[in-house]
Amino acid sequence: NNQTWSSGPALIITVGVIVFVIAFFGCAGAFWQSRPFLYTFSVLMAIMFILTIVGAILVGVYKKQIEDHLLSSMNSTMANYSNDDTIKKTWDSMQKDFPKCCGTIG
Repeated sequence: NNQTWSSGPALIITVGVIVFVIAFFGCAGAFWQSRPFLYTFSVLMAIMFILTIVGAILVGVYKKQIEDHLLSSMNSTMANYSNDDTIKKTWDSMQKDFPKCCGTIG
């Protein structure tokens, strides 16, 4: 599914923009010695810290579901291995870069 693969880059760009905004508040607050900017920076950093902890906990809780989803997604591409050059290159690259990897089983 093309939409599934396009959500990854969109997420990375969104996180990058958020980090840029947070960094702006920190730099501007330090440069202009502005307490409101520094408070905003501190609050945003605290929120990011909390979200990171929550994300780590969710990954731990839903580890099995995440593994199952990745496994089924990877297995579904194997049907098109000979027909789709992108899938072929991706699988071949993974096999070459991770020598102990043998498909989705290990």
